[in-house]
Amino acid sequence: MSIKTILSAMHGTGRVYLLVIAGASLAVGQAVQQPIPVETDKDTAEVVKLSPFEVQAEKDYGYRKSSTVTTSRISIPIVENPQSVEIISGELLRDMSVALPKEVFRYSSTVMVGEAEIGQAGIFTLRSFQLPIFYNGLGLASSFSLTPIIPVDNLDRVEIAKGPVALYYTNSTPNGVANYVTKKPQFVNATEFRMTVGSYDFYKAMMDTQYVISKDHGLAMRLISSYQNKNGRVDGQEHDQLVFIDPSITWRPNDKFQMTAEFASTKQNLPYATFEWNLAMNPQYWQNVMTPTPQIINYMKTAYGLADDAAALAKINERWGYVQGNPNGSTQGIVQNSYMTNWSNDIMGMTGTAPYYFTGNTIDWWRFSDRGDKYLSKGPDSNYDGNSHLTDVALDFTPFENLTIRYHWLHMVNNTAFTRQLFQPVAGLRPDGRVNAMNAAAAISWTPHRWASSDAQQIDMSYEIEALGMKHFLSLGYEKDRSVATIDNVTIDLAKALPGSKSYAGYDLTGASAYQHYDPFSGKPAQGIYQVVASGPRQTNLSIGNFEAMTFSYRGSAMDNRLNILAGVRRSELINTGRSDYSPTYGAIFTVMKGVHVFASASEMVSFTNQLSILGGGILPTDKPVQLDNVNEKGMEWGVKTDFNDGEFSGTLSMYSDERDGIIQADFVKIVSDPRNLSGSAANQVQYFTNGGVVRAEGIEFDLAWTPNRKFQLITNYAWQYTAKTVSDKTLNPATPGALTNQRARDRLQKSPEHRANFIGKYNFTDGPFRNLSVGGALRYSDEYSLQNNVSINIMVPSEVILDLFANYSTKLAGIPTDFQFNVINLTNEINDITRSNGLEFRLTTGFRF
Repeated sequence: MSIKTILSAMHGTGRVYLLVIAGASLAVGQAVQQPIPVETDKDTAEVVKLSPFEVQAEKDYGYRKSSTVTTSRISIPIVENPQSVEIISGELLRDMSVALPKEVFRYSSTVMVGEAEIGQAGIFTLRSFQLPIFYNGLGLASSFSLTPIIPVDNLDRVEIAKGPVALYYTNSTPNGVANYVTKKPQFVNATEFRMTVGSYDFYKAMMDTQYVISKDHGLAMRLISSYQNKNGRVDGQEHDQLVFIDPSITWRPNDKFQMTAEFASTKQNLPYATFEWNLAMNPQYWQNVMTPTPQIINYMKTAYGLADDAAALAKINERWGYVQGNPNGSTQGIVQNSYMTNWSNDIMGMTGTAPYYFTGNTIDWWRFSDRGDKYLSKGPDSNYDGNSHLTDVALDFTPFENLTIRYHWLHMVNNTAFTRQLFQPVAGLRPDGRVNAMNAAAAISWTPHRWASSDAQQIDMSYEIEALGMKHFLSLGYEKDRSVATIDNVTIDLAKALPGSKSYAGYDLTGASAYQHYDPFSGKPAQGIYQVVASGPRQTNLSIGNFEAMTFSYRGSAMDNRLNILAGVRRSELINTGRSDYSPTYGAIFTVMKGVHVFASASEMVSFTNQLSILGGGILPTDKPVQLDNVNEKGMEWGVKTDFNDGEFSGTLSMYSDERDGIIQADFVKIVSDPRNLSGSAANQVQYFTNGGVVRAEGIEFDLAWTPNRKFQLITNYAWQYTAKTVSDKTLNPATPGALTNQRARDRLQKSPEHRANFIGKYNFTDGPFRNLSVGGALRYSDEYSLQNNVSINIMVPSEVILDLFANYSTKLAGIPTDFQFNVINLTNEINDITRSNGLEFRLTTGFRF
């Protein structure tokens, strides 16, 4: 690793020393204070019994978690649950300096995240399928794939319930769900301040304060708040900001009643994502369009009835988009949506196999900008700003010893101002191979209000009884979810472009040409969006979801708790369409010997949809949209769990098979062939959708936590996905095996590396000269994988090995407990052209506890 790389990563960290000095000065300058005594349950002379709906932590230590609430809504030990659960602890997120929700799953081998993506389905995937994310067991508001940004500061843990979990989750999928479990008041008086600085001008301040309002009345509160600002390695990533506040309160007047209420508010000012797949253009396109072979020329003459080679070359220019000898850039059109489509279709007609538009895992940056791999082909106004507000209230009532009733309500509003201006090459290449121009309006839209609201309510009753030598747990549940999502778009008029733009050959460009033939080597930024807005926003998309579900489940424990069984059914209905379904779930886990348990579970379900076959502001009455079919799904899992040696070894080895039939997908052929999508304005465009065929994911997964003592802990997880494919698809034409849709169906599913693994370790020094020092790290590995299922894209993310390191040291300054933490992120400096990470980063945190 070069010195230049290290110095680049340390950009902004010169202020680290100022922080350390200021922190130490603050601590020394304070009067000596004693930590506020913690008021525990022991102090009250009575034992407070936690609600069965809350996670129990008697056997937890560090990263190791022994119970889960996600798969049953009530807390049960993982080794009594016939389903696979992986838990990412808040301690791990803190040690690794995880700052954003898209970074949470870095240390899971089963969840894939498109960290460089934005505003589309499939950013979070589990076992090849989209991952539903829940907040304390209830769904989040989503506006057409734009979900809220939830900071990590209030996360106690993230539970990944893998496999068949349809019993408790409306509209879930057979691969599983992720559940964010948040921090609650702990009935202590304590406050912590943490301040972090790091590479690329990373700054963060966080406060977590708790207070016992009344011990006699069982009333406590907690307030978590944070501010974060950072830049990035890639251009256009300045002032990425999050502001977060999360107050919560718990009222526990006695052992029969508890109420917890939480309000979380986030304000985001985020730059546009860094992906540049549209620049990973198939090099065959440039070669064919600029120097067509005799075979191509002869094919064009035959296919289009042309008289001579000159006519064939003219047809190539017309259909494929390269106009030689026209330096003022008068040729207009979007390479991806018109010229490349024609090129791919013509090559298929000639060879029988259509070439992908975008392919490989590298980008020839020099073709597009002098900025190299720091280039961002997005307009200056592109961003992802907005805010979200969440209210979460839970009431637990235990009228009798074995009966508990919970009412749970989650209300969320998410409003995003989504501004997008994407560039695409046009008008061929210069003699040196650089592009002549970029269409700076290839995808241009401003949605001032991409709004979503969700309201979810649950009522659950849990009853426990012993009879016939067994323990029986009966649960009844009712859930009602309502969601509304809208998109407002403005009308764009490129004729309102500002004067003064020049083409790559020095010609004056006016109106739309100023956008459609922007010279990326001119040294001047492209024009933005706001000056070409022609009319105010109007609603172009509306989605309403109204779900209702009833659940009955039975859990039985026999043979001195060696055998635990699960059986249940969920009836779900999408009220606004009248569609309903029954989802059965069943499973069992058996203790073969102490610390070794075998299990199996299965479930069937549907994902309801109110998706129409066509959406967008350009819909006409003659389009006649129809509602698409639901997606049928099933999942199975079986394996072995261990809590050997009283939990010293804790983990799961499992095999799974998940299948989905009729996944809704974009109808690419119709989208690229509809002239409305060449208008340059999202307000006039349309998107087509259709039901696909059967897709299947199968594999083996392993996770293990080893905690031999209080000094050392090691976590490892590994996933081998040997199947990730389309089994059948009724939309494919068997007569055209070389068509892009057919080729894509033969490829692996998106974000499905065959092998992925993590090794995470931490060592605590408890005595000697290094007492109160903890050191650790994580080694992350991923195989090469396909970026997404879009039929025009065959882009592969290369395999990576990433090493993260950290060190924590605790001491006292002027009697104040003080923590120092140093993180090295991506020590191996892995950077590729597709996911476009920041590479090597350093961070230093100083914390004070009162």
